[in-house]
Amino acid sequence: MLTLLRRVPDQLLHRSRRRAALEALAARRPPSRVLVVCNGNVFRSPFAAALLQRELDRRGSGSVLVESAGFSAPGRCPPPHAIAAAARRGIDLRGHGSQLLVADLARAADLIVVMEEAQRRSVCERFGRAVRDVVLLGDLD
Repeated sequence: MLTLLRRVPDQLLHRSRRRAALEALAARRPPSRVLVVCNGNVFRSPFAAALLQRELDRRGSGSVLVESAGFSAPGRCPPPHAIAAAARRGIDLRGHGSQLLVADLARAADLIVVMEEAQRRSVCERFGRAVRDVVLLGDLD
């Protein structure tokens, strides 16, 4: 029940958050460096980063560097089922090892994409990034 109570407001606000996120991105200078962040950097963020890089390359924006990182220990590999799931969508994660989110990475990115609101707050607080520089992936779908 508690989960349902959390999801309903989020779903109701999604359309307006998506519109606001897309308008904010359109108003800014196109990024040259994007960092995609999740907790472990084992599957979600490397997968999203690879999809974003593929789409940017397809659109002729190959000069944009897309990287991924996470809040927990570096050097972890995606589990076999995650590698298989990514492969079904044309993404090869076999060589990926998790990368720790550190200040240099956070500062170097023009745009940071996170998976959860708590991650946005953490990036802003820990690394001094403005809220406008950190976007929720779910607000872009």
